[in-house]
Amino acid sequence: MAKELTTTNDELVAVIKELVKIFRLERILYISTILISLIVLFACAVTLLIKDFSSNVGEVIGLCGSTGVISYTCGRFLHMWSDTITVVTKHFKSKEL
Repeated sequence: MAKELTTTNDELVAVIKELVKIFRLERILYISTILISLIVLFACAVTLLIKDFSSNVGEVIGLCGSTGVISYTCGRFLHMWSDTITVVTKHFKSKEL
């Protein structure tokens, strides 16, 4: 019983490593997009704090745009991991039956 569990865990680790390797470029793109959007968000916020609030429509648009990009990319990132976990659990549930 313990031998079967170890083999299953080893297989699970191997599958997860393979999926992580497959989605490496996508993860890098999502993380870099989030980082760039955070830089834009903080730059717009600092500019709004330093300058007059009434005449800075561009900075307000920058705040909204970067916040939307951060939300979207985080959602896609989590969706990717959710799909990965679903594939792994379906694979191992089908092997148990």
